[in-house]
Amino acid sequence: MRANVSANEHEHDVVAHGKLAARQPHAHIADTRHRARRLDSGLHLFGIDEEKRVDQLSSGMQVKYMIALALSHNAALLILDEPTSGLDPVSRDELTELLGRIAADGRRSVLFSTHITSDLEKCASHIAFIKDGQIQYTGTMDGFRAHYAYLRQGDAPMTLEDIIVAVERRPLDENAIV
Repeated sequence: MRANVSANEHEHDVVAHGKLAARQPHAHIADTRHRARRLDSGLHLFGIDEEKRVDQLSSGMQVKYMIALALSHNAALLILDEPTSGLDPVSRDELTELLGRIAADGRRSVLFSTHITSDLEKCASHIAFIKDGQIQYTGTMDGFRAHYAYLRQGDAPMTLEDIIVAVERRPLDENAIV
């Protein structure tokens, strides 16, 4: 799985990028080599066995591999769908810490969807809350809590999960209980 790169392996990039690659072939190859180094760094960071093929990795390690691959492009915006799904608690904690670090410098942003509210508590600065396909709230985490402060009972602060359950939960129909 090691990311070794040569100019011949990336001929499709030359075709796909046409004029840019034709004018600056060495810059393209250098960029590809930097991406390969970043991928190797990501594989090492997540403890991924470089000798295994992706299909030989556990589902959690496959998720880590996909995150390492996404990070290797050094994109300004990472869009991730349920990135912590299938990960054990330690790996989830490591990934949410990493995503928080990536966004903290202000050069890159991370947008991810999740149903695991504790992940948001760990690394999100902003939230968009969607219910039944409609945006209910978008803004800071503190603003989200303030927006739904009316739901609080007593002095204890509400977690994101408390708020979402209070807003989303529908009463059970007594006839539905078997």
